[in-house]
Amino acid sequence: GVQAVARKRVMVVVDDSREAKTALLWALSHVVHKLDVVTLLHVLLRSEEKGCELIASLKNLCALRQPEVDVEVVVVAGERGPTIVRQAKKLDASILVLGQKKLNFFQRCLRWNRDDQSIDYCIQHADCLTLSVRRKSKHCGGYLINSKWQKNFWLLA
Repeated sequence: GVQAVARKRVMVVVDDSREAKTALLWALSHVVHKLDVVTLLHVLLRSEEKGCELIASLKNLCALRQPEVDVEVVVVAGERGPTIVRQAKKLDASILVLGQKKLNFFQRCLRWNRDDQSIDYCIQHADCLTLSVRRKSKHCGGYLINSKWQKNFWLLA
């Protein structure tokens, strides 16, 4: 018989940042196939109300880009890094995708990088392939991808 194609679960961590949307768009065009399940994971630090509209608009985005793909939404509260890793394990994600902000010089000096720490945490501790994605810059195309094996791997796409 015909070998069934394995479905994978692609988990994308979303919030209301431009970076999260970039990561989702990248995942939809580069990693997600039509049999896959996309899980939008939104981690609340406290009970935020605006989560709902945000998730609805990102679900619509998925439907536009990849109409055949199942999209599910998981909203949890907790400390960002460990919570993301736990959810990825619980739902048996194949790939975990996070958007990464580009920090300017002052932010780097001030170590204003809680986001970066949680991304590093996920890359180090998640069982599945974990990728952080950011646009290289407005002026030149491509994305910078970080994983456990590659630092700032530049992907032209």
